[in-house]
Amino acid sequence: MMKKRDFFSASVTEIVNVTDSWFLISLVYPGDVCPPAPGQFFMLRDPSWDIHPLLPRPISVYGYEPGVISFLIKKVGKGTHALALLQAGARVDLTGPLGNGFVPAKNIWLVAGGVGFPPLGFYRRIYGGRLFLGLPTINGQNPRILSECDHISTMDATGPFQGSVAQLVARHMEDSEKPSAVYSCGPQGMLTAIDDICRSRNIPHLVSLEEKMACGTGICHGCSFSGGENHVCVCTDGPVFDAREIWP
Repeated sequence: MMKKRDFFSASVTEIVNVTDSWFLISLVYPGDVCPPAPGQFFMLRDPSWDIHPLLPRPISVYGYEPGVISFLIKKVGKGTHALALLQAGARVDLTGPLGNGFVPAKNIWLVAGGVGFPPLGFYRRIYGGRLFLGLPTINGQNPRILSECDHISTMDATGPFQGSVAQLVARHMEDSEKPSAVYSCGPQGMLTAIDDICRSRNIPHLVSLEEKMACGTGICHGCSFSGGENHVCVCTDGPVFDAREIWP
């Protein structure tokens, strides 16, 4: 019987530095654990960690095929920097797949910023969709990531559109048939800006929230989020939410 969620140890099959700040890690995936859906995540931990770092890191899935799972990770702290130093054959402890995922649908616009690209890139490769990516600059970005995007905005003049990704989405809303829904993942300021655009046009909007997590299973409540009158645990109630549920 296939397990919906499990704790297991997996060996690294490949680790590649994609840019100076991003790396791709692939691991063996057991055949008796359910395949992950785009938007779901795993808690990753090097079993050799002792004090600093200690806790596992929540990482969204970037890719999956039978037998192999991959994560595209930004090096932002001690935990992710430590994972980046692993070599092929090393062991990693995983718990997952955790949380919910994005609902497959047609005519979806995907909006990513910050570390929000991996789950939406995963979604696009499986289900399609129109992917918008907001970046500070094109300089130093990996061509592979850029090639997965349909529209790119940059805050400097290095990209095809200068401005925020919300401004880019708003412009395309004026020039194109509106999508059946928008799925977004990124910094909260970006999410709320996209939500304003969607509400003004009565377009459904699903958001994937980013919060620090210690357990990933709802025990510690470290990822609690309050939106209006709603109080949720991002790891178990999300991370994907209908924006109207958390921002009434």
